[in-house]
Amino acid sequence: MKTKHLTSIFVLAFLTSALLGCTSNNQWQSESAPLPASTPFDSDQLARNAYLEGFRSGYRAQTAGTTLGVQLEGGPYLHARRLGFDAGAAHARAQSPESPPATQIHQAR
Repeated sequence: MKTKHLTSIFVLAFLTSALLGCTSNNQWQSESAPLPASTPFDSDQLARNAYLEGFRSGYRAQTAGTTLGVQLEGGPYLHARRLGFDAGAAHARAQSPESPPATQIHQAR
């Protein structure tokens, strides 16, 4: 009985999230970033992941019009994340050249 109840809650939560995802189609698309097929860090998987994370952040910041800055925290592969941010913002800017450039706020940690 308890398992049936939990399964019903899970199914209801899944259907609700699926419906919300379908109804907010414009927002969902604006949060996705077209990732490059290759990066300057293809030989190092962790650096590549950091670059793609930065790319996604830069693309989203540029398309959202965030010109005050996006915080990139320190840590491993910070250089790759910064390069990715710049590349992602440049890619989004190329698609919409009238928007001002997104910037980064660097913090040493």
